[in-house]
Amino acid sequence: MKQLFTAFKAFFLILGGKGDTVQTLLPSTPENETNQNKNDSDLVKYNFSSNDVLFNNGALYMLHLLQREGRLIDFLQEDLSNFDDTQVGAAVRLIHQNCSDVLTEYMTIEKIVKDVNEGANITISENEISSNLYKLSGSVPNKAPYEGILEHQGWHATEINLPQINNAFDCSVLKAADVNCQ
Repeated sequence: MKQLFTAFKAFFLILGGKGDTVQTLLPSTPENETNQNKNDSDLVKYNFSSNDVLFNNGALYMLHLLQREGRLIDFLQEDLSNFDDTQVGAAVRLIHQNCSDVLTEYMTIEKIVKDVNEGANITISENEISSNLYKLSGSVPNKAPYEGILEHQGWHATEINLPQINNAFDCSVLKAADVNCQ
C-alpha cells in the first residue's frame, strides 16, 4: 500500500510540473541522498488557507476528476478491513474503468520500456540513465552499462490535455459534500 501511495505522489508531482522532485520520494541511498537534499527546497508547498494559490493547479484538478468520475478518493480513504475480497473486487472493477477513462481522456500515457517484457534482461546505457526514467536497485555497479531484470516497464505522460480551470474553481475541493435538501 505504501508503494501505491508513493506512486500517486509521484504522479501528481509530475502532473504539477515538479517531475524532477520525484526522486525525493525514493528511500535514501548513498547515490540519491545528495540529489534528495538538493531537491527538498524545490518542492512546492501549498498553503491551503490561501485563496489564490490553488487556482489552475493541474495535479489537484486531475485528482478532482479521478474522484468525480471514478470515486478514487472514496475508495482509497475507505477502511476495507470490514469487506470481503468479493465485495472489494466488485468495487475495484468500476473504479478501475472510470479512472482509466479519465486518464485516457485527459492524458496520453505510454510505457517507458516498450520493447522489453517484464522479467526479461535489459541493458541501460549511460545516456539513458542520466534521466529519471529508470530506478536501479540491487547490486548497482558504479558506472554504465547497467544490466538487470526489468521489474516494471514504467510509465510517463507524453501529453496532458486538462481543460482551463475557471478562477472561481477551488481545486482544493476534491469532492464537494453532498446534501440532499428535504
